[in-house]
Amino acid sequence: DEITGHFSPVVYGVATRALPFALTGMLSGLSPLKLATKLGSLPSIEDRIVIQGDTDLVKKLDGQGTVVFAPTHSSNLDSVIMGYTIYRLGLPPVTYGAGLNLFSNSVIGFFMRNLGAYTVDRRKTDPLYRELLKEYAGITLEFGNNNLFFPGWTRCRSNLIETKLKKGLLGTTVSAYLHNLQHGKSRPRIFVIPCTI
Repeated sequence: DEITGHFSPVVYGVATRALPFALTGMLSGLSPLKLATKLGSLPSIEDRIVIQGDTDLVKKLDGQGTVVFAPTHSSNLDSVIMGYTIYRLGLPPVTYGAGLNLFSNSVIGFFMRNLGAYTVDRRKTDPLYRELLKEYAGITLEFGNNNLFFPGWTRCRSNLIETKLKKGLLGTTVSAYLHNLQHGKSRPRIFVIPCTI
């Protein structure tokens, strides 16, 4: 129960309508009062988040199997920005691990709990906890849920594709793929898409 996430289509619908305004505010650096008076004159979030790369290939791969996005990690907004980018690409929502500290804010925590996030407590080093975390991520992949893993597990200031990766959760793609093959799944393949933010 401590790890598992939840997904609410109703909350997802609300979030996808409200997120462009919220992201515009968060990325503007204005106080709430100034934001309310200047919202119409700020650049739209579509202008501020530029999606580049072979997006048609990513959409094609999504139709052929499960997609795992593996972006660099530079801020606490990365999950939100990636989620919005995935939504703009017309892809289904993803399951993702989020640090326990991000759930402490009641508003942000509510949305994260209902948008597919599961908690990751980095302070816990117990092998059983780590194995359960990996098992949970692997099962979501076996059920065909697209995922988002930050394989560097720490902040990347260069925003280049990372070369030193922690294979923990990312390594679950291999075992999930093997289980998919063993169980004769119709779309067993799992595609890892490296990305930068």
